[in-house]
Amino acid sequence: MVRALLIEDDRKLASLLREFLGQHGVEAAVAEDGPHALRELSMQRFDILLLDLMLPGMDGLSLTRRIRERWRRHSSW
Repeated sequence: MVRALLIEDDRKLASLLREFLGQHGVEAAVAEDGPHALRELSMQRFDILLLDLMLPGMDGLSLTRRIRERWRRHSSW
């Protein structure tokens, strides 16, 4: 099964997307903001991230940069 992290602050939209993904064999966890997403990423592995660009506190582009920095530090390229 594919595991996704859906980073979306609109709860209704996140619920609809999670349901849609589930119907297509994708198990989705939801994070409502950047810090929550970073915690989820530190605790679990995901196959794909679905990211809203307009997040409260930390926009999606800033979050993407933080995720890349962490990944580069911890990967074995």
